[in-house]
Amino acid sequence: MTAPPDTPPAALRPPALGGGPAPARRCGLIVIACLATFLLVLAGCAAQAPVKAVDWSRHRSALEGLDRWRLEGKIGYRAPADNGSAWLNWHQDRDAYTLILSGPLGAGAARIQGDANHAVLLRAGEDPLEAPTATELTHWLLGLQLPVEQMRHWIKGMPAATPPYGEMVVGPDGRLQRLEQSGWTLTYSDYRRHDEWILPGKIRGTNGDVGFTLVIGRWQPGPDREADAP
Repeated sequence: MTAPPDTPPAALRPPALGGGPAPARRCGLIVIACLATFLLVLAGCAAQAPVKAVDWSRHRSALEGLDRWRLEGKIGYRAPADNGSAWLNWHQDRDAYTLILSGPLGAGAARIQGDANHAVLLRAGEDPLEAPTATELTHWLLGLQLPVEQMRHWIKGMPAATPPYGEMVVGPDGRLQRLEQSGWTLTYSDYRRHDEWILPGKIRGTNGDVGFTLVIGRWQPGPDREADAP
């Protein structure tokens, strides 16, 4: 029987140490990968950092001064005759507003625009539909009356000036958790800081057998930078 050789074949020999920059390159890549992972974790922690508690009176006063903003999100609605959802782009400029609803509403998008005195519904290929308020137009479009005049305040996490509200629950963090107004019961969650403002990310509203859930994906408080750009 032949004894095993003292030296293994070249294909099985471990690579020689030293004599080249490969180990240094590997170490450098490891350091870069660890640093990148650390930065990603740090960024994730910063994005999920809890919003500090605020004083409700001061917070509400600040929200009352926020009368120009834009949001993008998705609204789901429930009504006796229909349930559905749509993407929502809402632009508020003091009393003037534009709501663009797109998705499972038929071909194209529906636009509701108006002010405190008048509202109009625009859809591609159809005649404009006018009404004194946007609430009447949402009933025609969705099958439920969304009180747009009050919602412009509710969306920010505060009650509307009129009519008088019923129960209002403010959490220990100084932010609105629950509100009853105009026959609606509203619950709030997922508050985030946007510039100097702390605004809700999710709002649920119920009124008898109708309701909606609004999930806000993007807040832009203040003047519309897209519209004001030269």
